[in-house]
Amino acid sequence: MLLGLIALPAQSAPLTLEEALRLAQERSRQLPAQDAAAVAAREMAVAAGQRPDPTLKAGISNLPVNGEDRFSLTRDFMTMRSVGVMQELTRDSKLRARSARYERDAEVAEAGRTLALANLQRDTAIAWLDRFYQERMRDVLSRQRDEARLQIEAADAAYRGGRGSQADVFAARSAVAQIEDRIAQADRQLATAKTQLARWVGVAAGEPLASVPSLDTVRLRAEDLEAQIAHHPQIAVLRGQEAAAQADVELAQANKRPDWSVELMFSQRGPAYSNMVSVNVSVPLQWDQTNDKTANSPPSSRCSSRRVPSAKKKCACTLRRRWRCCRSGAATASGCSATTPRCCRWPASARRRRWPPTGAAPAP
Repeated sequence: MLLGLIALPAQSAPLTLEEALRLAQERSRQLPAQDAAAVAAREMAVAAGQRPDPTLKAGISNLPVNGEDRFSLTRDFMTMRSVGVMQELTRDSKLRARSARYERDAEVAEAGRTLALANLQRDTAIAWLDRFYQERMRDVLSRQRDEARLQIEAADAAYRGGRGSQADVFAARSAVAQIEDRIAQADRQLATAKTQLARWVGVAAGEPLASVPSLDTVRLRAEDLEAQIAHHPQIAVLRGQEAAAQADVELAQANKRPDWSVELMFSQRGPAYSNMVSVNVSVPLQWDQTNDKTANSPPSSRCSSRRVPSAKKKCACTLRRRWRCCRSGAATASGCSATTPRCCRWPASARRRRWPPTGAAPAP
């Protein structure tokens, strides 16, 4: 007997809404991608805030190619073997601007992760609640079908006893057929709801669901709605994009000031001649600052400055739209919480649908 109890398979616990949210977060691949993007941006910020490495230069100058001294490194007084080091002196303001630009990218990636997590939890909760209410609807229809079948028996008995008509029997059977059609439709909707839930939680979607959590309270309050919406994940992403656009402007303005380069070179000639040391300073001449011709250069100041007002307008429009949606949702939720308990307080006899048509004789 003990071995039989051990051999029994362990029953899986019902799938709660909190467990579904946890499984969806564990299965998500977008969240680790956002984390990796944030880490990469912060590492790029560290690298962008440092000066470039020095450049080692080596070469041979003025090597003769004909005559008696051709290809000789020591006979001609102009032939030199040179080795040098060049260092670009990047301005501190430009380094800070570059680092700040990647820091804004990291903040946008972190805000994007928060937004992705919020969307994931929203979609998972909708799928869980959809399946829950589809199952409850299916149970209600099954009970209605059982009651309607009893009405068929009552209508048949009344017709045989001469207290009812054949039309009452047909009406009762038609009601059962209509309920069965609704049950078939509910089965299709329930299968769709399970498929949607399996998209987020995987094989756990086949487990039975636990009871629905309390949905009576709404965290949104009308008195401080604007302050709460200001912390919405989508608003945080838009504000991060606005800060990134502002960082582009500051970086483009810093790039208008060129960076100097210093080069120190040692040149060795033949034994009969003196060695030489050269010191060179170079600075780029920015003739056309409207079009930056470097391959990896950030956008120009004019183009970047146009992005900042656009990002601000987009953030403001989204904030107003979210505010209207939250006001409407809070009003709808308060209205539902005020009207739903009324029908729940009705007696069971008033909520039960009478399937026999009006005028039919009661069942014996």
